[in-house]
Amino acid sequence: MGALALNLASVARGELQGAGTHAELIEKLNLKVGTEYDDYADFASGLLVFVERLKQQNESLCSNLKVIQEIDDEVRHLEAIVSTLDGYTATLETKIKNAYNA
Repeated sequence: MGALALNLASVARGELQGAGTHAELIEKLNLKVGTEYDDYADFASGLLVFVERLKQQNESLCSNLKVIQEIDDEVRHLEAIVSTLDGYTATLETKIKNAYNA
C-alpha cells in the first residue's frame, strides 16, 4: 500500500506541477496581451491627436474658403461694374467722336 501511496503522491505532484506551469504560461500570456493592448491604446491616443489636428485644420480651411468666396463674390460684382463703365465709356467716346465730326 505504501508504493501505491507514493505513486499517487507522485502523480498528484506531477499534476500540480503541470497546473503550476499552465498558470505561469497563462500569466505570461496575460502580460503579453496586456502590453499589446497598452500599445493599441497608445496608438489610438496618437490617432485621436492626429484627428483633432485635422479637424482644426479643416475648420481653418473652411474659414479661409469662406473668405475666398466672399472675395470672389466682390470681384464678380466689381467686374460687372467695370463692364458697365466700359459700356458707358464706349458710348461716351462715340458721342464725343460724333460731336467732333459734326
